[in-house]
Amino acid sequence: MKAKSKLKMGVIRHGSVEMTAEELLESENPKIRTTMFLEEDLIREYKKEAAKRGVKYQQLMREKLRSGLAQDSGFESRLKRLEEKVLKRA
Repeated sequence: MKAKSKLKMGVIRHGSVEMTAEELLESENPKIRTTMFLEEDLIREYKKEAAKRGVKYQQLMREKLRSGLAQDSGFESRLKRLEEKVLKRA
């Protein structure tokens, strides 16, 4: 029979690794597990694109999310994109 492990306050456990929330946040690249529902065709396209690039599809999704956030960051970025569109029409 499997022994029950005691829960420790402020400790996060992933498999056999335990760390405090502070240690997790101090790590170079902290990742938090999340769940979300996506359309099947979207996942299929990500997997296809990831295979072409030779990366895992979840890694590709993270890259696309970061890229999208970087593009939408701040007023100056939005203004620059708007100016580019307006100047192209002129």
